[in-house]
Amino acid sequence: MAMPRLSRTVRGYLRLSLRGRAVMAFIQAVAEQGIDLWNLREVGGGYEVCVLASDFRHLRGPAWETRTRVRILRRQGWPFRLRGPTSSALVYGLISFIGVLYILGSFVWRIEISGLELMSAGELLEGLERAGLRVGVPKRLLDTTAVEDRLLLAMPRLSWVSVELRGTTARVTVLEKTTHDEILRDMLPADIVAGKDGRLVTLIALEGIPKAREGDWVEAGQVLIAGDPNAWEYFGRTQPTDPWPPPNLRARGIAEASVVYDLQIEMPYVLESKRRTGATWRRTVLRIGVRQAILTGTGDMPYEHHELERHTLTWRGGQGEILAELSSLTYYEVERTREDLGLSGARAEAEACLRRDFGQMIPPGAVIVSEQVTAEQLPHAVAVRLMVEVIEDIGQVRTRSSSAP
Repeated sequence: MAMPRLSRTVRGYLRLSLRGRAVMAFIQAVAEQGIDLWNLREVGGGYEVCVLASDFRHLRGPAWETRTRVRILRRQGWPFRLRGPTSSALVYGLISFIGVLYILGSFVWRIEISGLELMSAGELLEGLERAGLRVGVPKRLLDTTAVEDRLLLAMPRLSWVSVELRGTTARVTVLEKTTHDEILRDMLPADIVAGKDGRLVTLIALEGIPKAREGDWVEAGQVLIAGDPNAWEYFGRTQPTDPWPPPNLRARGIAEASVVYDLQIEMPYVLESKRRTGATWRRTVLRIGVRQAILTGTGDMPYEHHELERHTLTWRGGQGEILAELSSLTYYEVERTREDLGLSGARAEAEACLRRDFGQMIPPGAVIVSEQVTAEQLPHAVAVRLMVEVIEDIGQVRTRSSSAP
């Protein structure tokens, strides 16, 4: 059976010269023994062929029977290029590396969660751990269907769960139920209050009583639309309604205001930072009790400045005690950079940082009305100020007691 070229190179092979009257009979006898021959070609009055170095000793019998002269022309592959201690170190290092990769790749190292809206990620991770899924669990012992079933039983707030293994990552997708408490909470009487300071531009009360007027300056927490019943619904009645007084409402409406964002930053003229060079160095450590053994990366860490990422796999006993711990340490070399920005460069960098922060602060649908950028030159930095006027919806729902005035 033909072998991949890489496998032949790793194991080492020979280029042979075959001479005699029954060379083809020799080749047939060798093939009948299951020995792989390749690259057979006729050269002069004989033939040349390749064979694995480990199979060479099995050619003696067929060569004697067919009176074929076999001579080695070339030796190729890693065993002939790397000899002595270097070859042994490479082989043992390669075996250790493959073994560590196999061990590390057979466990779950990361859990990704998507679909959460009401429940916290920590609460779901605790439920997953009770269901049998946690960082460090062997993949061969993990039954994703059983984890899904146990999680649904343990957490009634979930209506659907999907657990999918991709490499060393477990992807968990959930769909939450809308509980009765949440439905009732959305039906409780409530006011619409200002979520930010600003000047009202639009105030439309669909349900409830307006407590401010367009053009007013309002502060965060101030009631804009109160959840009180509209008085005109009861005006002119000679008999009180049942019940009386009428119940409070859940206020609904639109409250848009002009909000001013004022952001400031100081950017030095000389910017010092760190960045990864791309060079990495790894070490794998096995700890059992108070003893530890370094499996790979036995030398000294070669980088003066570095960033460390650690992945740890822990085996625990029945009482929760740590029996053994396998740690994979990856060191990333970093270099310190010093960039002279100058006045214009520092101002441009500061303005870019302010705009990035501003973009993360404004809500979707906000409209920018105006902006102003000012800069002040300091001895070692430039102070930049960004003021942006935005029209946005500042209304927030705040529940109230049915007996509240």
